[in-house]
Amino acid sequence: PPPPPGQGRGASPPAPAPAQSASPTQALGTMSPRSKAPAELRAPVPSVKMKAVHWAKITPTAMSKSIWVREELYSADNLELPVPRLEAAFCQKQPAPKVAPAAPSQEKSGLAKPSVVHILDAKRKQNIGIVVRAMKVELVTIRKGILGMDDQVLSLEQLKKLEAIFPTAEEVEQVMAFDDDLSLLSPEDRFCRELGDITGLHQRLHSWIFKLSFEGTCDEIIPNI
Repeated sequence: PPPPPGQGRGASPPAPAPAQSASPTQALGTMSPRSKAPAELRAPVPSVKMKAVHWAKITPTAMSKSIWVREELYSADNLELPVPRLEAAFCQKQPAPKVAPAAPSQEKSGLAKPSVVHILDAKRKQNIGIVVRAMKVELVTIRKGILGMDDQVLSLEQLKKLEAIFPTAEEVEQVMAFDDDLSLLSPEDRFCRELGDITGLHQRLHSWIFKLSFEGTCDEIIPNI
């Protein structure tokens, strides 16, 4: 039989049927109007550098099937993110600002007064310090006891220890020459200064020791007479 019209030799093939574009609803399958893919949010730009968080991003297709869309809990128009709270919780630790070092003041440039002034040599200061600390008596009390020759303040044993460490005339002269703030002196230097200006210090102390030890000395000597 003869070929159908238009299919003979030299005839062009029939034009293909026009393609039909799939609607968003058809592309995503059968969806209800409430299961449409949500509009894409514009990510806010943080004001500080944030920590890297490793998570799996949710695609719009998966989002359209989530409870957030089904229950109308999600809306791109009225969604407000707590950006300040997120930045405070997940921002990177900010380095402390570097402060330029201040110019050295006059006190720090070597012109400041020392915190403690030492006049006596190290060995002499050590010997005085050991005795004074062992007595556990205030320097003012020691001075008053010597001036009043009070047996209730200083015992014979303490007086003998004090006599062994009392400052020499040269040491008293060196300490008395210090005319600055007396609170800057070391405790040992203050000891020499407080007691060094007592008139006849050595004679007073020696006489006091003789007085306190006289009775005991007589008890030792009399049996041999």
